[in-house]
Amino acid sequence: MRILFAATLVLLSGCATDSAFSGYCTVYELLGGKAEPTGLVRLPSQLESELRSQLPGSARDMYICWYATGEHLIAGGRRTPSGGNSGYVFNKAGDSWVLAFPEPILLSLPPAIE
Repeated sequence: MRILFAATLVLLSGCATDSAFSGYCTVYELLGGKAEPTGLVRLPSQLESELRSQLPGSARDMYICWYATGEHLIAGGRRTPSGGNSGYVFNKAGDSWVLAFPEPILLSLPPAIE
């Protein structure tokens, strides 16, 4: 009985971790002025829901890593097995955030292209 309780506790604690900060999201490095630095951030659930609702339909249900850069928020997916990644940019508009354009931007290129 103790083993069952301990196993359940371990499984529940694993589900409670913030997956974006436990290895699923890429932390991008600033490379000699080629890009603006981005920081991996946690968003309040209400803000995340509002931003997700602005994304194109195919992107709303994907796993999203949130980044802050300057005056923008970026919704990025996980890197593909080839190493590439894309995301959507949100601009600050008064007290809210607005999707800049419906097409994704490149966040990183596969190593063969870099």
